[in-house]
Amino acid sequence: MLKPKVVVIGGSLGGLFNAIALRDLGYDVTVFEKSSGLMRDRGAGIVLQCEVTELFRRYSVGSLDEISVPVRDRRYLNHNGGVAQEGPMAQNMTSWDMLYGKLRASFSDNNYHAGVRFQRFEEGERVVAHFDGGRTEPCDLLIGADGPGSS
Repeated sequence: MLKPKVVVIGGSLGGLFNAIALRDLGYDVTVFEKSSGLMRDRGAGIVLQCEVTELFRRYSVGSLDEISVPVRDRRYLNHNGGVAQEGPMAQNMTSWDMLYGKLRASFSDNNYHAGVRFQRFEEGERVVAHFDGGRTEPCDLLIGADGPGSS
């Protein structure tokens, strides 16, 4: 029996989270990202939420120690750059680059296509995704994870 085919449009955090989880469930997953090469520099100082930690643990993407640093205190700055409030707040911090790098490293290059721009889809017996240059990908499930302007 063939594995159901999934096409994920968008190879950033949301797309990769979905792709890794569906791959683990036995789906044949391919990701298409419009940006060429590795994506970088999207921000630091992200509070690591327990759901992200659980996903990384469940799918063996990385350990808490590999993806975050613990902090004990939080400081809020005012509009002049002075301290408005400060106090204890234990949590783990990470960065977009760290999360993306670990997720991307755990997903095969054979199933991740950078520099491919999605155009449209057609519904029929299967969904068919259309890309620039005439490339088409028939699939059983199409996931739009390429942001708020997703086609």
